[in-house]
Amino acid sequence: MPPKDPFLRKYIKGYYVHTCPDIDFHGKVTFYQNITTTISIYKDSVVSGSGRYRTQTYQENAGYLSILAGKVDRYQEVTFIGPLDRLAIVFYPTGINHFINQPLGELLEENFVTFTHYDHYFQTFLPKVYAEDSLEIKRDMLDTFFLEKFKPFPDERVQHAVGKLIESPTKARVQEIAVE
Repeated sequence: MPPKDPFLRKYIKGYYVHTCPDIDFHGKVTFYQNITTTISIYKDSVVSGSGRYRTQTYQENAGYLSILAGKVDRYQEVTFIGPLDRLAIVFYPTGINHFINQPLGELLEENFVTFTHYDHYFQTFLPKVYAEDSLEIKRDMLDTFFLEKFKPFPDERVQHAVGKLIESPTKARVQEIAVE
């Protein structure tokens, strides 16, 4: 579901919850990340693999694992083994840059990486989100979290250009944006 807060909807495409309590669950998803960036948070899961392929395996009491995915030039495959409890935050192009303290390229050197940027906050925040059954309340909690983390781009010209790119109903040309 998209953020409730209209301000966040410019940067965050949506929050997605995927759960399967079945101990015998085994599934695979193939996707193309394309232009979005995603933080996937898994409860009681460990990751293995590299490059385009990874496996998320249930491991009791493993805690929370955050994976950042983006910079994809090809499809990716994720295999899930065992119960699944996943929360995903999908950002529009450049959207995540408003919620981190360093350039995205420094955090994301491959197609996916373990994401520790919010670990200090997640220690207390994630148990509350995962304990909540209502999707609407989860969404509101995530909205509050990301509103507190928002950082505008320091250069107004960059803010303007990114805004034009996001708001454009068609493919905006750099020359058109540069003239404005």
